[in-house]
Amino acid sequence: MKVLKSNNKLVRYDRNKVIQTAMAAGAPLKLATQIASEVRGEGYDGMTTDEIRMRVYIKLKKINPDFAERYVYRSNMQVRTSSTSLDNFEIEKIINSLSEETRVDQSFAKKIAKQVEKELGRMRLNYVTAPLIREIVNVKLLEHGMESVRARYTRLGMPVYDVKRLLESGSRDIAQYSPEAVHKLMSDQIAREYALINVLPVDLADAHICGQIHIHDLNYYPLRPTIFSHDLRFFLRRGLKADGTGEYTAVAGPAKHPTSALMHALKVLIAGQTECSREQYIEDFNNVMAPYVSGLPYKDVKQLVQMLFYEISQTSVGKGGQAIYAALSFNTSVPRYLRDVLAVQPGGRTKKGLTYGDYEDEAEMIFKAALDVSLEGDALGKPFIYPKVKVNVVGKPGDDMMHKAAELTAKFGLPYFLNSGRQFFGNRRGTIQHVTLNLPQAAYVPRDPMTVIDNRMKKAFEVLLLKKKVVSRNLQHNLLPFLKQKAAGLRYYNPQKQLYVISYSGLSEFVKNETNEDIKSKAGSSYASSVLKSMMRSVDTFREESELDFILTGAPKGICYTRFAELDLGRYGDRALVRAERNPYYSKTHYVSSRRLSEKLRVEGRMNCIVNGRTLTHIRLCDGELHADDVLKMVNKTLSRKDVKYFTFSRDLTVCSKCGHVQAAITGKCGSCKSPRVAVWSRDTGHLQNTRTWNRSQRQAYVDEYRYDTRGRGVEVSARQKKTIMRYGDGKTA
Repeated sequence: MKVLKSNNKLVRYDRNKVIQTAMAAGAPLKLATQIASEVRGEGYDGMTTDEIRMRVYIKLKKINPDFAERYVYRSNMQVRTSSTSLDNFEIEKIINSLSEETRVDQSFAKKIAKQVEKELGRMRLNYVTAPLIREIVNVKLLEHGMESVRARYTRLGMPVYDVKRLLESGSRDIAQYSPEAVHKLMSDQIAREYALINVLPVDLADAHICGQIHIHDLNYYPLRPTIFSHDLRFFLRRGLKADGTGEYTAVAGPAKHPTSALMHALKVLIAGQTECSREQYIEDFNNVMAPYVSGLPYKDVKQLVQMLFYEISQTSVGKGGQAIYAALSFNTSVPRYLRDVLAVQPGGRTKKGLTYGDYEDEAEMIFKAALDVSLEGDALGKPFIYPKVKVNVVGKPGDDMMHKAAELTAKFGLPYFLNSGRQFFGNRRGTIQHVTLNLPQAAYVPRDPMTVIDNRMKKAFEVLLLKKKVVSRNLQHNLLPFLKQKAAGLRYYNPQKQLYVISYSGLSEFVKNETNEDIKSKAGSSYASSVLKSMMRSVDTFREESELDFILTGAPKGICYTRFAELDLGRYGDRALVRAERNPYYSKTHYVSSRRLSEKLRVEGRMNCIVNGRTLTHIRLCDGELHADDVLKMVNKTLSRKDVKYFTFSRDLTVCSKCGHVQAAITGKCGSCKSPRVAVWSRDTGHLQNTRTWNRSQRQAYVDEYRYDTRGRGVEVSARQKKTIMRYGDGKTA
């Protein structure tokens, strides 16, 4: 006999299903079997499930009305599914999903399903939701001690209250409040939970949750690499497939004109942003673009660069509808590794004997244009947040260019200076994942601190190795099509060639805890050095074992330095040596707080020379107008140091929301129109941000840092300025 289901499909009559539902209503096996046989005898092809239920109900009612009442309740109970449909409750669906998703055997799945059915019957609900059924299944799994099975069967998502609050009040995690940003935060929650529950082993997930380590960009951990440095020549030679294959987007040939070449660069960044969680770099930008502007006057070159800066800063395809996270590297002269390389010409070809060394003037013109555009800012005079300008100091740079870079530093504090003559990452390289260790916590546990640090280094190592597997699998499954594209048989992105980054937070606090010495003292600095040397020995072992490029860096990343402090203060109380207990934080990596810039650079420089990763030295400049000549002296003096290879100067910028005026100071009123509608912008560990979006601990750390005048003397932030910053609501934007 064929039965017509509610979805209009004909299926074979299932006698066992009738027996099970009758027994679930309380009927004994003999009676249930008898009813199932009677229904089969009275049936016909095309008989509906509703008619079968009615016949079973009538037969049960004649024998026991209680059986019939329970049967009709179970038969009519509706399930609101995740596919937004209402289906009849069927115990087989629980059995099948539990068995398929968790690989438990059918008998155990059936046992759990029957307990769930009984629980739902006790509740006597008119309809239930699929999430509710899943929650009850998980409770039953826990009752049976099946925690690992529950972890595989659990549902990911956000409480309704959190979604409502996000929609109505925003979040400090949103730099720019928009529907796309809200949608991103919702999906972030699912991806973060998935990473902790289903990707990372329990011990590594617990290490992150407890603040032993911090896995950066956890929401992207199951999906994509972190940072990537593009080789623009790859696309200038071959043209551009923005989707990686050319199947879903238009395919562009090699650029023949400067505008097309710049648009290729932009589209590479846009496409790459969908497959990288953080910044993207284009190395040697002015040198690679130089052949395309050959013969153009400076006015036209500047116009082209200005167009690119606006496109990058206004193309909202980054995380949550933000601008592209981009950085462009400009060489002060043609580096040795490029000087004799054949230059890619318009049309994608090379010409014999024509190298990048032949385009030094054009490269300098592009660099000058980038500095001039950055100095002018946007139409209101505000600085461009993106692209970041990286100045790679090669050889002995020209005075004019360095003076202009110093002028930009004095005005907005934007450029990053790289003092090595080499690329920042290298073409088609970047950070596949970044993990930070909580050093102070190692001093709070009742074990040898260095043993604790060594164990946590191993956990970071495991997290990074697992990320390699994740990215490799995603490349194999075409989840990263842009990065997967090939040329001459070689994939554009190779996980084997990326950087596997370990950093640390709170070295100063750890030293203080262990030695009662300040990190600036001879004894404190010596102990800090020994800690980093021990960590470097672990890194060297990791490199040898894995044949991967593991690095230890003092480069700060994210706000884990506040998260670690808050967790430790809550767990360890007075034992936690945090800064500013009301708004706790640890020092960023081996950051040194000193009234003298020379002392700060000396101590930080000593640490820089131990680790094998490039470490950013961050110097905040004092309020007020600064002269480019004085700032240039600071820049050149810092460049002369062998222990500072990568550094930047930051300004505190008050931006008026009413007139757009920008002043280099922390103030509560606009210096032009006197409006109180202002926001203070600065950098924490990355790009320029509105400090109102920072949490209180971030802002506390920000106001506690020294600002330096052009003579290297440290100046504290005034009480009024601290009040201006700390009065902001907890992370809410204006």
